[in-house]
Amino acid sequence: MTAGPFASRLLAPLLSDSAVNDALADEAALAAMVRVEAALAAVQGRLGVIPAAAAARIGEALRDFEADFAAIGADTAVTGVPTVEFVAALRRHVGGDAATYVHWGATSQDIIDTGFLLQAQAVLELADRRLAAIVAKLKALADAHRATPMAGRTRSQQALPIAFGLKAARWAQPLIAHRERLAQLRPRVLCVQFGGAAGNLSALGPDGLAVADALADELDLAPAAANGHVSRDGVGELASWLALVAGSLGKIGRDVTLMAMTEIGELADSGGGGSSTLPQKANPIAAETLIATFNEIASVESLFDAWPDDIAAVIVEPVAGNMGVVPPAEGFLEGLRRVTEANGALLIFDEVITGFRVAYGGAQTLFGITPDITTMGKIIGGGLPVGAYGGRSEVMQQVAPLGPMYQAGTLSGNPLAVAAGVATLTELQRPGVYEQLEATAVRLTDGVSGAFARAEVPSTINRVASMFTGFFNAGLVSALAEVEQSDTAAYGRYMHALLDRGVYIAPSQFEAGFVSIAHTNEDIDRTIEVVGEALAALG
Repeated sequence: MTAGPFASRLLAPLLSDSAVNDALADEAALAAMVRVEAALAAVQGRLGVIPAAAAARIGEALRDFEADFAAIGADTAVTGVPTVEFVAALRRHVGGDAATYVHWGATSQDIIDTGFLLQAQAVLELADRRLAAIVAKLKALADAHRATPMAGRTRSQQALPIAFGLKAARWAQPLIAHRERLAQLRPRVLCVQFGGAAGNLSALGPDGLAVADALADELDLAPAAANGHVSRDGVGELASWLALVAGSLGKIGRDVTLMAMTEIGELADSGGGGSSTLPQKANPIAAETLIATFNEIASVESLFDAWPDDIAAVIVEPVAGNMGVVPPAEGFLEGLRRVTEANGALLIFDEVITGFRVAYGGAQTLFGITPDITTMGKIIGGGLPVGAYGGRSEVMQQVAPLGPMYQAGTLSGNPLAVAAGVATLTELQRPGVYEQLEATAVRLTDGVSGAFARAEVPSTINRVASMFTGFFNAGLVSALAEVEQSDTAAYGRYMHALLDRGVYIAPSQFEAGFVSIAHTNEDIDRTIEVVGEALAALG
């Protein structure tokens, strides 16, 4: 068995990150290596280095290749590298004469190193987005608190007063610099590794450098100035950058911890809760939230294994909508119901987006899973500001006046919102409404998918009932790690191209789209036409 803190069910959730774990897992490593082999065959076919038919067969076959991890691992123990059995398995899977051209002119280090760089690319994109989000929040704090006084300190002793806004700006400054460093190091670090057995591309003769450059383009990596078989400075630079980022974030964390001390009280956890016994306490509720991976029931089970008596509830969107539309994998919602019941925890469905949209009874009706509590949003107010929650009788009896939990709100039961909600829900009860929504959504997503295919733009469209998201991502999108591999820059250009032509979609790649009963077939067909025009204009 694997030992160490990152394999520990107790410590791994604290010390690691599920999205990064997914990007660096064995499955991701082999998937990246398969991608490199497929790209290599594709560029060699285009350049005439190998027969075009062989390249086409390799590309087609590798789409459904499934690795035998046990066999590859056993062979690695003998050969010292995972590529010997890996390449043999690829050739068996491709079969026929084309199998000879798998791994043509490459060596193990080419495939392993370039595959690793694809994984590193995904992690760095994730890190950059997260740094950008932190910087944006710190800039907002700096602006909001430019006149909020606090004690300036040197050597942990109070000095002259400063503004808290200055403190927040100083936290942001190194993170901004790290993002600039990342942009500078990408072409030096994320460059293709392709040198052949001896590092001189001799097996490919005069075509070697052309293949290497084309492979870089195919994989969206930088071309290598020289073969890097014996040069590890890029990996060292990457490690140094990560260390700098960790140090800067650690400094912020340490400052926040000290400033939030009871004796100082300059900061408090924004998600803090109170104490029934000690009114001076602000309990760090946000820090008591555990994060599992959507569509990965094992990640939920591992949290219950680590905290078997401490988890009160599992809260989930039954169809993810706040990272773009991601349907629940087969068995995932059933698994959540099973795990929560086995551990005495509540299952809470956030149906703010899915409620009355995917079915009159929401996602729980569509998928046949009954949660303990359901939360609803402004759909029940016809779009006006109102919310509601409900659940099993024994749970709801905990709410005042029957139970100890008091809840009230300024807009609770607002007559305007309630009247609009009643009108909306009455309209949704008309026969054929949901069939109309389904047909409209199918017409739109099929048409848009066809437009992307004709334009040869990689994309994946996820749809559940009348909810959908088109991802600029050619692969399966079933979890956050895959969502975050989408080309957000391309999405931004696409969104503006549509807007210029009178079609408005969400400004973020990570939002859900919807159709309405007000949409006509003419509206949908015009939208599909505009999508084709936008893609053509973007080239």
